[in-house]
Amino acid sequence: MRIKAKHRFFLFLLALPLWLPAQPFNFRNYTVQDGLAQSRVNTLLEDSRGYIWMGTEGGGLSRYDGRRFQTFTSRDGLPGNYITALYESADGLLWIGTQNGLCRYDGLSFRPLPPAFSAEVHAITSSGPDTIWIGSSSGLFIYTVDTIPPEPIGERPAYCLWREVQRLWMGTDRGIAWLEKGQLIRPEMPAALAQAQVRSITQDSLGQFWIGTYGRGLYRYDGQFHLVYQNVSNFILCLMPASDGRLWAGTLNAGLMSWAPDGDSFEQLTEADGLCSNHIRAAVESRWGDLWFGSGNNGVSQYSGQQFVHFTESDGLPDNYVYALAADTAGQLLVSCGQEGIARYNDTTFQLLAGFSGITVRALITDDSNRVWAGTEGRGLFIFGDTVVYNISREDGLSGNWVRAFAREPSGALWAGTADGGLSRIRVDSLPDSLQIQTIREEDGLADQRIFALLRDSLGQLWYGTPTGLGLWADGLNRFFITTKEGLPPGNIRCLAQDSTGYAWVGTAGGGIARIQCQEDSCRTTPVEGLTSNNIYLLACGPDGQLWAGSQLGLDRLTLDAEGNVKAIKHFGRAEGFSGIETAQNAVLKDEQGNLWFGTVNGLMKYNPQYSLTNPIPPVLHFTDIRLFYESLENTAYASSLGPWHQLRDSLVLPYNQNHLEFEFLGVNHPNPEKVTYQWRLLGQEAEWSPPSPRNNVTYSNLPPGAYTFQVRAFNEDGVLSPVPLKASFAIQPPFWATWWFRTAAIGAGALLIALFVGWRIRRVRRQAQRERERLEMEKHLLELEQKALQLQMNPHFIFNALNSIQSLIVQQDQATARRLLNQFARLMRAILYNSRKALVSLEEELTVLRNYL
Repeated sequence: MRIKAKHRFFLFLLALPLWLPAQPFNFRNYTVQDGLAQSRVNTLLEDSRGYIWMGTEGGGLSRYDGRRFQTFTSRDGLPGNYITALYESADGLLWIGTQNGLCRYDGLSFRPLPPAFSAEVHAITSSGPDTIWIGSSSGLFIYTVDTIPPEPIGERPAYCLWREVQRLWMGTDRGIAWLEKGQLIRPEMPAALAQAQVRSITQDSLGQFWIGTYGRGLYRYDGQFHLVYQNVSNFILCLMPASDGRLWAGTLNAGLMSWAPDGDSFEQLTEADGLCSNHIRAAVESRWGDLWFGSGNNGVSQYSGQQFVHFTESDGLPDNYVYALAADTAGQLLVSCGQEGIARYNDTTFQLLAGFSGITVRALITDDSNRVWAGTEGRGLFIFGDTVVYNISREDGLSGNWVRAFAREPSGALWAGTADGGLSRIRVDSLPDSLQIQTIREEDGLADQRIFALLRDSLGQLWYGTPTGLGLWADGLNRFFITTKEGLPPGNIRCLAQDSTGYAWVGTAGGGIARIQCQEDSCRTTPVEGLTSNNIYLLACGPDGQLWAGSQLGLDRLTLDAEGNVKAIKHFGRAEGFSGIETAQNAVLKDEQGNLWFGTVNGLMKYNPQYSLTNPIPPVLHFTDIRLFYESLENTAYASSLGPWHQLRDSLVLPYNQNHLEFEFLGVNHPNPEKVTYQWRLLGQEAEWSPPSPRNNVTYSNLPPGAYTFQVRAFNEDGVLSPVPLKASFAIQPPFWATWWFRTAAIGAGALLIALFVGWRIRRVRRQAQRERERLEMEKHLLELEQKALQLQMNPHFIFNALNSIQSLIVQQDQATARRLLNQFARLMRAILYNSRKALVSLEEELTVLRNYL
């Protein structure tokens, strides 16, 4: 087939250069819009809690914790808002130098030195736990607990200080001065240095001293003074030796100078490289290795290494929307840039391919002859020959004009997947004469001819992704077509990849990712859980065998084991340096050096694997507040139990009704502050740690009396744990009625009361019993008297009757009966007389008496 050339021109006209100064550095800049107190930053410090402190000129003191800025001003207790120096002493106190003197901060309050010392402070250091050295506009001062106000040592202005074991270095307006054994010494030095204003002094890892001057360049001291640098800028405002051995110098108007120990010259970084300003006044390196630079007019810059490099229009990219990527045989990058066409990047400049604009290119590939193939939306595909650009469309036999994906055969043939017409296999031996196109549509056995992704696997089989499923084309046949019925995630298949173990991976629109494992007659799908987003735009296998997935939220890196199972997932977004955020569909490429390139809607991103390191440093954990019934402890009657930086002393003892506490804490982690998680427990109530949580506060209410220790620990984004839990011990006293002494006293009092009651009761019972006995005795006596009286009343009558009866018997001449009754009467009288003398009379005797009655 012979095709028509659309554009014809000479090769040297094929590229229009767009200037790019150099590979951009990964600077992240912070200004007042981000919360910084003021744009001019005079001094920087990282403290032992991981905070970055920034002293500004007129805005006060800013503190950055990795997420947000907090500002302190004179309203909070600072002597002034013009901050000129910062220092942390060994006891964790922060010393702040201002235009109006010195103060210290313990995390709770600012305590200025007495008003008698009001000089402008330029530098602060210490030589022991109780000795602070102050460099000021009025000279050098020493401050101890015994020297209030600070005692002057020298009269010359001291702009900077550096302490050795036996020597204190001081930068003055006339070179260097040393303080040794209490004596100020002016060493021999070059005349230019002796007349220079020394603004900065530091010592590198080799023990060499570096001296930055204002207008006289940079000097090195190794036993003698040597002029090292005097070229781009002689105005050195700050010096910082980094942990990698490099020396960084901030200048008045030339940005940063960086010198490596094995190099012979400085490397310069300026605003063109992404630096916030060319006027750099302060520098500090954090424990995580990121570098901070404070400027004189535009905030601060943070440099976190080159793990991700971001290219945008300001770096020469023709358009920030990157649709597709490819590489030519020379290793140069080809970039589809929005509506601007295709640009070639040669590590220095972006060169736009001329005569090809206003066309959206959604797929790129190069063939063995280094020809560039571009798949477009609605315009078919374009082939860039040596001097001619050829266009192939449906009219020329292409399956469709909406080309979304390419795949290459080892033979040199190319497959093109279209969204409107199926597959095309294209073979070109020479252009324009030798062009062979084989079209494969549904009538040829294709399951769905709306194709958005292609993958040629290690077995030479062609996988194709459609809105309805995943197909496998091999040997002229559609071997498989997998849909949601076979476990495929729902959604349009946007991207495909194959890992180092041979598994195919599918990325979908809304359904996430699945691993595909096919046998001869069946396929098994394994979905992936735990992704940041299930809206997948691209998949790629990195040089280390890890699988990368792009979404609208950034990148997820899936770590796979030898069997292809997902062991861990790590997200990369803005906080991790992937500032492009939303990725473009299938815009991914692995270059010859193993770097990964990603197209996004906000520029081009480069990932450097050699900079990808696991963060070995755990979050720096500390308390930010402790509240008692919603009130900060420092504002309550228990403020004396609160030590510096909200650390509880062991003496915090609360009454029973003060039992509602809230602990607020923070794990500072600059590389990824959003991914810090916490676990906590309250010993005395909880034995096990809580589940990991991003929440950095916990409340305990209605705590019963007892002794408690609150513990919290933090994990960074890679699961590295704080070595020692942060803890706060306290006790809640029981109410007085629940104390042991009250209970003992109550038990004793109760026992005493019981004893007294029992004794009283016994005595009362006894008295009652005595009274009862006396009553009974009285009643008995009365009864006896009554009986006797009754007997006495009865006896005369009885005697009279008995005698009358006997007399009657005698008259009747019944002598025997009269004699018997007379004897019986005599016995009765004797018994009555006998019983009357006895206290007790037996029943038998009473019966005998009764039997003797007549």
